[in-house]
Amino acid sequence: MLTRRGVARAVVGVGALVLSESFAWGVRAQNPPTPVPAPPPAIISGAIVDSAGIPIPHAVLSVVGESLRVVTDSQGRFRLAVPPGPKLLAARALGYRPLMWTVALVSGQEATGRIRLQQLSIVLPGITVTAEPYVSSRLAGFYQRQRIGFGKYIDAETIERRFTNSMADLLQGIAGVRVSPVPGDPLNYLVNFSRCTVMGLPAASAPARAEAPSDPWGTSISPSSTGRSGMSTVGVYVDGFRVPGDPGQILAMINPADVEAIEVYRGPSELPAEFMSDDCAAIVIWTKY
Repeated sequence: MLTRRGVARAVVGVGALVLSESFAWGVRAQNPPTPVPAPPPAIISGAIVDSAGIPIPHAVLSVVGESLRVVTDSQGRFRLAVPPGPKLLAARALGYRPLMWTVALVSGQEATGRIRLQQLSIVLPGITVTAEPYVSSRLAGFYQRQRIGFGKYIDAETIERRFTNSMADLLQGIAGVRVSPVPGDPLNYLVNFSRCTVMGLPAASAPARAEAPSDPWGTSISPSSTGRSGMSTVGVYVDGFRVPGDPGQILAMINPADVEAIEVYRGPSELPAEFMSDDCAAIVIWTKY
């Protein structure tokens, strides 16, 4: 049985414990954890010019698959802040051939250079007006080729249903096509098409082409290397334009959440006229932007 003195001691002990806890909470409230600051972005700057070095106003430089873009001023100049890391860039202007290339951007550093676009020489043939309805969707060609059915097609509904963050997973299950991550290299894939062989080697091991992609940045910033195989005989197209470089590195940099549709053509007999070139096969990616 507790005496009055024992009860008093117990009350004093509890009060001391409460005061101790309150003091500890007060110290923690006055010294909150220091937030880790986000890494500073990389900066891309320079000018977009034609083959003669004349500035191109109102040209667009964008990061493919992201909503980052900038329009050049009257002197063709631009400046854009971009999160660091490997990126796929595109430069476009009305009347000029679009240019795409891969770059590795470093946090806090600025890459400056001049991007040269080649002017298109277009000869218009005779025009015949027909009563065919106008199709506004930029994916009209995708659905038309899907109806013909020479290649393999992955639409937006299928991409959403698979719910993956890997382009390799999206391309699984296509007969004769194998896309798999490179062990220890998260920014690279192995790409093999069984119908495309050169001297008995898979397409991903084919020799480099005679021509190499031009470097629009000079010595300021270099597009990614064409990789272990140079220019592969498997072409990768993004929004209708062929992207130079190793197909595995290009695919690894594309976020499936930014993809709306995919076309895969496994050999020369499947290639439509739109994507027919020196490539043996093609992967065509349409983004949501």
